[in-house]
Amino acid sequence: MKPFVFLPRGILLCLLTGVLALPAPAGSGGSIYSMMGIGDLRDNFGIRSAGMGYTGMGIVSANYINPGSPASWSRINRTRVDASVLYEGFSSSDGFGSRYLAHATFNGATLAIPVSPEHGIAIVGGFLPYSNVDYDTYTHGTGITPSDTVPYSFHHVGSGGIGVGKLGVSWMPVPSVAVGASLNYYSGSIDYVGTLVPAASSIQGGQFSRSTSYKGAGATFSMLLSGLGGIARALEPLSIGATVSSRTALTTSQQTTLGFGTTATSFGNELDTTAEAPGQFVLPLSYAVGVAYTVGNSYLLAADFGAQLWRQSAINGASPVDLRNSSRIGVGIEKLPSTETNAFWRELVALRLGATYATTYYHPSGEAVNEWLVTGGITMPISRESRLSLAAEYGVRGKLAPGLVRDRVFRFRATLTVAEFWFIRMPEE
Repeated sequence: MKPFVFLPRGILLCLLTGVLALPAPAGSGGSIYSMMGIGDLRDNFGIRSAGMGYTGMGIVSANYINPGSPASWSRINRTRVDASVLYEGFSSSDGFGSRYLAHATFNGATLAIPVSPEHGIAIVGGFLPYSNVDYDTYTHGTGITPSDTVPYSFHHVGSGGIGVGKLGVSWMPVPSVAVGASLNYYSGSIDYVGTLVPAASSIQGGQFSRSTSYKGAGATFSMLLSGLGGIARALEPLSIGATVSSRTALTTSQQTTLGFGTTATSFGNELDTTAEAPGQFVLPLSYAVGVAYTVGNSYLLAADFGAQLWRQSAINGASPVDLRNSSRIGVGIEKLPSTETNAFWRELVALRLGATYATTYYHPSGEAVNEWLVTGGITMPISRESRLSLAAEYGVRGKLAPGLVRDRVFRFRATLTVAEFWFIRMPEE
């Protein structure tokens, strides 16, 4: 057998361009729970984390960009570009009926530039999703007013979400300690359209639409400890990391439109649009801690815990009613690839498994919505310093109970990483 033959750089750049060109989702492909708060929150810790049960705060690596842990960038020794796509599907049931909704979308891109690898100084920037709103559901009733007895349906559609742009730097003051920080700029909009359709065509229907934009800046700080063999030899393979993201006040602007018509399904005859109303939405403080332990040169074990204090959030000064503090605990294992130059392709493949349990921030009518997920992943070399990483997860969120929905969740992620030697000073002969 021969060692793996790497793909030409031009093919990699074509693949990366194709990933970046994928369209955003058209909507109506998500969970009804995303109508609460600012929608489904994204865990932006990178493709490696997604395959290992959303762990990674304590992992030291030169080959992966973890956007959620600026301190971990200190080991990056090549200029790296990550671009990701996400397929997400929900099989939702309320105990009486079920349906499957899914969508595929661009899932962010990051660029890491190691300015001074010997001092752990790397600059990282990128844009990632922070939350996603995507639901399409109906409610039904009888009597639009107290004197009415005509049945009606109300169609609810939500779309949009918030993204976050990151720009940060890492530094390694001593070999065993790395620190990092990033500036996070949040922006996006969430749209809602509600359509009232009476069963009798002679009765006037109506439509209500609301668009809310969000923007604001916060920060993330992190620390990573590794190479602790000076304390005790058994601690040499151990690394410990922690990160915290600041409480951030987002300014909002909301505009609503009411549409009426002469029939139950025509709403363009009369429109009433309000002036834009300013407001504020507070993203609460979040934190995560993690540990990782390398067993020989073959396996990496990791465990993480993270939380976000949503009871300290505020919407226009008022505490949110249907949100609660969220938390997540995860464990994962990775079979490490060979570091030998002439290793065969199969020996250069990394394999991952993990599991995670989360108490989500959804708390409708005082009912807890929790989820569990099992995850797996693989990273395959396609060039000397470039990789294709895949991660899949399956789990259950919520339960069958009055006022609740059970989601069976499936996600598939793909990340293409292209590495170059930009800004790296090659040794003189």
